[in-house]
Amino acid sequence: MSIKVVAWNMQHQKKAANWDRLLDWEPIAKADLYLLCEAVPVPEHIKSAGLEVEMNGSTKETGCPCEGEKCDNRRFSTAVASPSGVERLPFKPERRAGTWIACSADLGAMSVTAIALYGLGDDAYPSYWESTEKAVSEVIPILKDEEYGKHVLLGGDFNILAGAPRYGGHEVLERIEDLGLVECLKAGLPENRYDDPVRRKDMDHCQCGRGSQCTHTRTFLKQDDPDTPHQDDYLFASAELADLLEGCHALRLDVTSPSDHAPIVAEFNI
Repeated sequence: MSIKVVAWNMQHQKKAANWDRLLDWEPIAKADLYLLCEAVPVPEHIKSAGLEVEMNGSTKETGCPCEGEKCDNRRFSTAVASPSGVERLPFKPERRAGTWIACSADLGAMSVTAIALYGLGDDAYPSYWESTEKAVSEVIPILKDEEYGKHVLLGGDFNILAGAPRYGGHEVLERIEDLGLVECLKAGLPENRYDDPVRRKDMDHCQCGRGSQCTHTRTFLKQDDPDTPHQDDYLFASAELADLLEGCHALRLDVTSPSDHAPIVAEFNI
């Protein structure tokens, strides 16, 4: 049995527009499980379409420390969704709503713990990687839990640039791997990826400087620097799930993409 998992920062200035993508955008439509960041409130027609969603959000009304237009226009929310249903786990962020949410999803042959995590900077943690580091610390009890820690998917927009010159964010990614999780995009890299002219251009322009040995995948299109590839979105799987990974890739990005972040699409044979 093959299952499709999508991790995506679905931010869009038209607000609810990208919820429809989960139903009608062929590369990600009707996935078995979604880990979502910057999600706005779920429209009623999405609920009636049979997609069950659990959301942990932060808005101006619920105590977001942001002020003014930025807060009015964007919802710093994380969400987990599945047509099979999701159940929120008895764990929640200590610091701030919107940074992560953990749910259990029954995918038929296997029950999976899905954690959507967003690297959200604020006054307490002004750098994104420090915010992500705090969120990772908060989810460690889930990873170590006897019931929930066996089959885990952790994904989202961490706002950590994997290909940048080494900085604190890389230590956070290494810490996640030290917890026994496997980065699916890296695990799913094709050996002949440098033969793909689009990927070759990204590999040559990656700030890691490794050229044909680059192991990063563009997941973010920076409007004022489109030639530099940025990976700040991730999907990690616990070891047992990683062994069942059939493939993982990020959709290609351009100015017509529905979000400036690429969905990560992974398939597992469970």
